Amino acid sequence: WCYTTDYPDVEWEECDVGEPKKCDASEPSLIASAQTRAPAQYAKLDGRTYAKCEGTYKRSDDLIQGKPIWDRIDPDSSRFIFFCSGKWRVTGSQWREGLLAENGGSCGSFISSDDGAAEWYAAKWDGAGAVAAAVAAPSDGLIPLK
Repeated sequence: WCYTTDYPDVEWEECDVGEPKKCDASEPSLIASAQTRAPAQYAKLDGRTYAKCEGTYKRSDDLIQGKPIWDRIDPDSSRFIFFCSGKWRVTGSQWREGLLAENGGSCGSFISSDDGAAEWYAAKWDGAGAVAAAVAAPSDGLIPLK
């Protein structure tokens, strides 16, 4: 039986995938590829959200439930994004230290993502009326990264 990533639930009979190729993790092209996929340092939430959570956020070194906190830098610093109980959430910065100390506590927030993507800017925010995208550094004019 064979499986493909295009149709993971389908079993294919009589398939010949050939000999397995050896993967050399020390191969320079693989190392360079991994280095170019570093997480974004800035991301933007656009839309019309409850409590005006949209804006540009910067990754911090602080973690809640193993994921970085993102502090809003534009239009002001009154919001932050954090991961809690399987979703990304946005709330007021006045609660940042308390939520950090409690590793998310009860996960209270103004809005939350629809899913728990690895990065908040890759999550779906349809329920909150927003979309997210990684962006270049503010000095570069906040150009969406591709």
